[in-house]
Amino acid sequence: MQLRQPKTCLDWFKIYQLYKKAFPISERKPFALIFKTFQKGDTDVWYLYERNQFLGLAITMNDQDLVLLDYFAIHENYRNQGYGTKALNKLNDIYNNHRLFIEIETTLERSPNQNERLKRKQFYLRNGMKE
Repeated sequence: MQLRQPKTCLDWFKIYQLYKKAFPISERKPFALIFKTFQKGDTDVWYLYERNQFLGLAITMNDQDLVLLDYFAIHENYRNQGYGTKALNKLNDIYNNHRLFIEIETTLERSPNQNERLKRKQFYLRNGMKE
């Protein structure tokens, strides 16, 4: 698994398509804003791949020693194969001198996607994140 900044329009298109599919509209920022903050250097956009195959995306917002993993998604064809863990390890290497943190939905309240929320929380806890 490797991470790189998007280089081509096709890279950006793949990231955008996964972004739209993986995150509900209520959680999405305008993609033009993400692109603008990327150009300014306040946001990093990562294209996750292996053997030239697009696997997922990671979008961070950066401020001094803080890095928010704002969006993180593995393409549905590659989930549950260890790529999420590999990507988080790579991100920890990249941001090793920073405090990397995430925000996730609460698991304390009942919701229609309760199982999904619990799985997501367990994934991050298994991969070294703390509450």
